[in-house]
Amino acid sequence: MTGCACKPITALGRPVCLPASRRPREHCKVGRQIYDPERHSLHRRLYGGHDPGVCAGYMSGQAHWLLGYPQKGLVIASDALALAEEIGHSFSQVAALVMNALLHLDRAEPELALQRLEAAEALAAEQRLGLVLEPQLLRGAVLTEQGAFGRLPPVCVRGFPAPPA
Repeated sequence: MTGCACKPITALGRPVCLPASRRPREHCKVGRQIYDPERHSLHRRLYGGHDPGVCAGYMSGQAHWLLGYPQKGLVIASDALALAEEIGHSFSQVAALVMNALLHLDRAEPELALQRLEAAEALAAEQRLGLVLEPQLLRGAVLTEQGAFGRLPPVCVRGFPAPPA
């Protein structure tokens, strides 16, 4: 692949194609800089149901991790979670919790990842929301990281059922 360097592993055990450019990180940085919680509150209803400032934060956290700055990525993603809690937007909070769980998995911190995942599942159930990623796959990644292969969710062992014909 032209213009990519592949990182060998992610939380879900697949190679990640990392663009050689730093554009995603810079794009998120600009988004975080111009974001105003009051001015942009209506955007939550327009763009995927999540807050743009929270999204810029957790995506920036992922970009920093992929570019080799795991601590900076975690700080930014944690700030995004704090923002989601501050503005009281449940779906953004669920998304930030899931994305923080991914970062903790990538940092080989399965216990912290599981805490974020369980918090996301509880909030999603309470507010009747969906999760942005399949929670059983994340749980499987946590259990794999812990070496608990016998406790893997069925979806991680057998895969998803085939769609109806």
